[in-house]
Amino acid sequence: MDKKSTDINDLLNTLNHLVRRQETLSREIEKVKSAVEEITESKEKPDIDIPPYRKVKQQQPKLEKKRPESNIIIKEESVTSNDVADGAITKFKKKVKFYLQSNLEDFIGTNLINKIGMLILIIGISIGTKFAIDKNLISPLVRLILGYALGFSLLFFSYRLKKKYRNFSAVLCSGSMAILYFMTFAGIVYFHIISLPLAFSIMVAITIFTVYQSFEYNQEVISVIGLAGAYAIPFLIGGESEDHIFLFSYIAIINFGILVVALKKYWQLLFYLAFAFTWVIYVTWWQNIDFNVVEHFKSALIFSSIFFVLFYLSFLVNKVIQKSKFSIQDILLILSNSFIFYGLNYVAFDTDLMKDYLGLFTILNSMIHTLIGIVLLRRKDGDRNLLSLIFGVAIAFLSIFIPVQFNGNWITLFWIIEGTVLFLIGRTQKAYFYEYLAYPILVFAIYSLLNDWRVAYSEFGILEYKSGYHLFFNLNFITAIIVIACLSIINYINYHPKFPFKKNFDPTFKTLIEFFITGSLIGIAYYTFRFEISIYFRQLYSDSINIPFTGENTDLLQVRNPDILMFKSIWILMYSIIYFSALTVFNILKIRNQKFGNLNLILNALLILIFLLVGLFELSELRESYMNPLYPDKFEPGIANIVIRYVIILAVFGFLFINYWLDEQAFCTKGLRMYLDIFSSITVLWILSSELINLLDLGGYKSAYKLGLSILWGSYSLILIVLGIWQKLKYLRIVAIILFGITLIKLAFYDITTMDTISKTVVFILLGVLLLIISFLYNKYRKYIF
Repeated sequence: MDKKSTDINDLLNTLNHLVRRQETLSREIEKVKSAVEEITESKEKPDIDIPPYRKVKQQQPKLEKKRPESNIIIKEESVTSNDVADGAITKFKKKVKFYLQSNLEDFIGTNLINKIGMLILIIGISIGTKFAIDKNLISPLVRLILGYALGFSLLFFSYRLKKKYRNFSAVLCSGSMAILYFMTFAGIVYFHIISLPLAFSIMVAITIFTVYQSFEYNQEVISVIGLAGAYAIPFLIGGESEDHIFLFSYIAIINFGILVVALKKYWQLLFYLAFAFTWVIYVTWWQNIDFNVVEHFKSALIFSSIFFVLFYLSFLVNKVIQKSKFSIQDILLILSNSFIFYGLNYVAFDTDLMKDYLGLFTILNSMIHTLIGIVLLRRKDGDRNLLSLIFGVAIAFLSIFIPVQFNGNWITLFWIIEGTVLFLIGRTQKAYFYEYLAYPILVFAIYSLLNDWRVAYSEFGILEYKSGYHLFFNLNFITAIIVIACLSIINYINYHPKFPFKKNFDPTFKTLIEFFITGSLIGIAYYTFRFEISIYFRQLYSDSINIPFTGENTDLLQVRNPDILMFKSIWILMYSIIYFSALTVFNILKIRNQKFGNLNLILNALLILIFLLVGLFELSELRESYMNPLYPDKFEPGIANIVIRYVIILAVFGFLFINYWLDEQAFCTKGLRMYLDIFSSITVLWILSSELINLLDLGGYKSAYKLGLSILWGSYSLILIVLGIWQKLKYLRIVAIILFGITLIKLAFYDITTMDTISKTVVFILLGVLLLIISFLYNKYRKYIF
């Protein structure tokens, strides 16, 4: 019961508090209403002087007058709200102008001038010290004492002014730290007075004190001038130290101080300056020495690693502790730090003595980022984008490791597997960063495969024979099969409705990705087997060498069977027809994609055109070789030279049937049937004409091909006319008429000049009869046609 009573009392207190707030708000609203009413009524009456007692009497009734709470009536002749607003805006502008002027002056006078003054003071001290060193005006010990005295004097004044002038005191403190750094550095490097252990102790003490003062003042200026400003000291007093060990140790101490600052504060300007100065000093030293692996490699690797780790932790530690989101600038700093470190050391490792360890160095970089990613992953409240970035960098170094350590097919295998794994993680787990990272790696993998093919298959020239190459059981073929398998998995996931693209994904980029992964799969699968077929026939050609006798000039008498190269072309065409036929059937039965269907029709048409232009020519060459062998005493052509013709022609007709099957599908683009009919009719005529010449040649009537072609084309025109009338296909009838016109032109200007009388009589009679039949059909079915 006691607990319930306490809860009731708490609720009653809260209720009373809310009621009081409501009453206060109501009073404020009434005051605003009264003010508006007074302004309105004062504008309605003449502006005359009224004695004070009269004003009181006139205003008194107004206080007793009751007005509706919800309405305030303003007459048309009263002042408008725009007038009131304009006046308020004018006053506001004046206040803002005064505020900006006064605050700008305050910023310059109390903030900017003291910082510029401190920087000028430090530069002046540096120039004076340099001048004293060059002219040997005062002893080194006196220079050192005077420098420390100035630094401690500034520190003393900063302490005395801290309570009343905190910002000015902070600038003095930071300047004193920079001067103390400056004198310590000069004391060991140029004056040679301070010992190395003592200098390190002093610098560590200065760094600790500077970090402490940064936290005490809670101002970035102390760190910027005191820590980051200390980087400029080697340049201000005349170049870099010849003792690079001490120079880099000096920089490492400052960087460690910045890391300590990063534990509590994320001061970006401090990080930017420290990062830039550190790597600029390191690169400047690198350029000014003749890098020697024995002399410089160890120290270069150690100090660059220290800088890399300190900056890496500085960029991460505050964001992780404070659980803050990483900005674009933070990401660029992490990436720049990683790749500057790797790039500089890559040059150091890429020498004769250290080249064997370059792969190890690369994989260590990947492992470092992976370990950091795993540590951050254990913090379940970590920034997901940060994890993606770090693991992405690890993957990038793993990708670099592959070409560094391996070569040839192994690069392709590593890259294609890596790209596939990244794509699967990114798409199935909706970690799209990894999916985006997968695309360039897949591009590299495919480029590497193409380069493998270029190197491997370029060795198989027309006359060269590469011994020990096993068809379908070689590293090139196995690598390509693995690439095909990976791309098949990627295509399956990409088109699966359960794993869609990221929402609001750019449609153009989406189309490019789909075209890339699908086109790569189709192209690689096609050429993988085509190359093996080509090599098979090249090996047969090389093995067909025939040496009729031995002697001094046997090389001039070496010949090979020329039919093998023609068979190679025919079988590659046969394979291409089978491959694209299977691809088209797969789309019909499984994919049912309109864009893919249009691509099928285009590729199929190009392939048939290649057969008509190249394939039929190779077949005619095989026929000629069969009838008139080039080397009858060495190679005896077989009946396969003739049979292969009908095998591939049957394949082409089957290919045309599959294209018609595709056109009939509901998903296929409408309106393509006319173009398919015209293309097919031309293809059939082309094949029939070639076959007519083939039969006439085999029968010994080669000279009769002109007469035969004219009759064939006229008869074919009649068939097209009949089909056009029967199916009501106007375009077929037009094609037939055009073909008949071409036949008549051919007859008049080409055939008739070489024909004898009988041939002329036969062809003219037949063509005349055909024309009469065509005209009769048009007259008989005129109503049906038109």
